Amino acid sequence: MIESGESIKTIYTVLTTQYGYQGTYGAVRVFGTEFRKKKKQGQPFHAQAYYSRRTIRRLLWQNPLAEKEKRNSINDILQQYPVLGPFYAFLTSFRTCVTNWDADGFRSLILFEKNRDDPLTKAFITRLLTDFQPTLHALMNEDSNGYVEGQVNRLKMIKRLLYGRASFHLLRIRMLYRSQ
Repeated sequence: MIESGESIKTIYTVLTTQYGYQGTYGAVRVFGTEFRKKKKQGQPFHAQAYYSRRTIRRLLWQNPLAEKEKRNSINDILQQYPVLGPFYAFLTSFRTCVTNWDADGFRSLILFEKNRDDPLTKAFITRLLTDFQPTLHALMNEDSNGYVEGQVNRLKMIKRLLYGRASFHLLRIRMLYRSQ
């Protein structure tokens, strides 16, 4: 249809009505623009898979390397957008350090990334450095205040349930009562 001179809008309409295309107009426009540009330059056109920003973020963040199809999609994305290579390497290293409780590796990774000054990670690194010591301590110690937070959450929930309906005496009884 592009070679016959059809407009992108017409192509999109035909794709959606006759072929049940569910993608966006922007994807068709990008494909058409690339096709026309390659044709004008006299180069052969090899269709590449189109990935939305949302899909790219999801694939890079979730890191589904166990699934072959998604692993191939990640490789395609990294070939199409080589600027994402260092970002993906940082993301993978960050995930590994946090999962393995590797505080020294985490420290060196963050400081290396700070010196590299990558615009894709700059805001994240800057924000992380504001609370860098507590983050390192969280990776060094396996202790958790989850139990205390759970009790505080329970107390607040009971207070909300009893607000305006009961006295302090009833609140005290409900807090001290433990179901078996």
